[in-house]
Amino acid sequence: MKKHFIFIISFFLLTAAISQNTYFRIYNSLEDNTIYSVAETTNQDFILCGSIETFQGSNFSNAQLLKIDALGNIINERILASDQNQSLFSTLRKSISNGNIFYLTGKIDSVSGNSLNHLIKLWKLDENLNFVSDYSLNFGDSLNNIPQSFVNVNDSVV
Repeated sequence: MKKHFIFIISFFLLTAAISQNTYFRIYNSLEDNTIYSVAETTNQDFILCGSIETFQGSNFSNAQLLKIDALGNIINERILASDQNQSLFSTLRKSISNGNIFYLTGKIDSVSGNSLNHLIKLWKLDENLNFVSDYSLNFGDSLNNIPQSFVNVNDSVV
């Protein structure tokens, strides 16, 4: 009986030691923030992507990346700050072959002279929010385009 009791106690202690922490966190901000996607880094931090208003009450947003630790503390932040371009990050995925690399989709809309540019973007970034490379597709003055999703296939993006 004593062996069974020790096994049961050991099982519950082990389960509690490796279980995931869950928390609810409110990040105070005067601007409206929207998060669209989350990915976990190799050291159990999280990268969140989305957008933030340029200033309070604005309908103009800039792309935002946040890196938080397992307790929700903000470690790093990156914003594509501009009052000329509207941007957002929509989907974030970890590379299949390299856990330190992430792929990020989003858009950048801008006006230059008499032309509108609606760029769909794909960024490659490391887990410290540094951009390694980026690719663009310009839809010109077409409707507003927002990439919704993509799939990693053998570390190629589809």
